[in-house]
Amino acid sequence: MKLNLGIQNWKKAGWETLDHHKRVSIFSLRYQAWDMPYPDNYFEQVFTSHMVEHIPSRKIEQTIVEINRVMKPGGILRILTPDLRKLATAYVNNDSQTMQKYVSDDSPPEETPYSEIGLGALFMNFILSPGLDNIVITNDYSQVLCSYAHMYCYDFEMLSKLLEHYGFRIDLDYCNIERSHIDHKDLRSVPYDSLKSYSLVIECTKVSHVPFNPEKPLVSVAPYNHAMLSQESWPLKAIFRILGQFYDWYFLIKSLF
Repeated sequence: MKLNLGIQNWKKAGWETLDHHKRVSIFSLRYQAWDMPYPDNYFEQVFTSHMVEHIPSRKIEQTIVEINRVMKPGGILRILTPDLRKLATAYVNNDSQTMQKYVSDDSPPEETPYSEIGLGALFMNFILSPGLDNIVITNDYSQVLCSYAHMYCYDFEMLSKLLEHYGFRIDLDYCNIERSHIDHKDLRSVPYDSLKSYSLVIECTKVSHVPFNPEKPLVSVAPYNHAMLSQESWPLKAIFRILGQFYDWYFLIKSLF
C-alpha cells in the first residue's frame, strides 16, 4: 500500500488517502497527520504535497515521527512544500515580479492575493495564510480571533535536518520537481507546473524509527513551557473534541438542506 497524505477527492489504485477535512464516519473524529489510523510499517511509499506548511510548528515533529511509524523500512517519502529560501530571497531582493508569480502560482486566478501594503504582505501570506485548518482563540477562550491554513514554512536545511533526525536518509534534495524514485506525476489534483517556481522538493528513505521527545523539541527554541493546554488537561481536550463533533454535524446538516 501507498499513502497520499493531505489530499481530498482523489483516487488511484493501490493508494490510500488521508486528509483532516475528510470524515471517515459521522461518529468518528477526524484523523490528523500526527495521529493516523494505520499499523506500524504499513506503507511502502508516502507522498505529501503542500501539506506540511499547514501543520503548526508544535506538531511538525510528531507528524514526521508518525509518518515514519506507518512506513516500512526502506520506504520512500516525498515531500513538496513552499520553499522559505526562495520566498525570502525574492522578498529581500524586492523582486515583486517573482513574488507575484509565486503568489499567482499558489492560488487560482480568482483567489490570487494582492496587497496594497507592500511585498512583505505577499511574503507573509505563504507563512501565515487564511483557511479553516487551525483556529486561534484568546487565552481566556472568550473569542475566536482568526483561522489559518499555512502555519509554518521551511527551507531545505530545516526540513532535511528534521527528517534526518527522525530516521530518514535524504535521497533527492533541492531536486528538480520532475525527478523522483516513485511514479509521482498524477498524485496531485493540482498540476505540477503550477508548483515548480516556489516548491521545495525532498525525497527520502526510512532507515530507522526515532521517537519524539517532547522535552527536547528541535523546532521550538522558546525558553519557557509552551505545551498546549489541551495536551495537558484532559477535561479541556474532551471539551474541544465535543465541540469538534458539533462543528462537523452542523456543516453536515447544513449541506443536506
